[in-house]
Amino acid sequence: MCFRLLRLFLGFAAVSWGVSIFGVFLSWPVASEALQGLGAQPIAYDRMLDYWLRMAAGAFTSLAVGILY
Repeated sequence: MCFRLLRLFLGFAAVSWGVSIFGVFLSWPVASEALQGLGAQPIAYDRMLDYWLRMAAGAFTSLAVGILY
């Protein structure tokens, strides 16, 4: 039972890392389109928003990698 739960959590960490790494490398139009697909309103390009998208994705990637280990 414990190993199943551990395997579930590790699988979730691996999937979340795989998803979050894309945010670091996506261009702003692609990222904005993906956010609109999730229900956000259209977002105009702003250098600061682009920066924080990459920072948040990088931080979450680091967190997920840490959880994986």
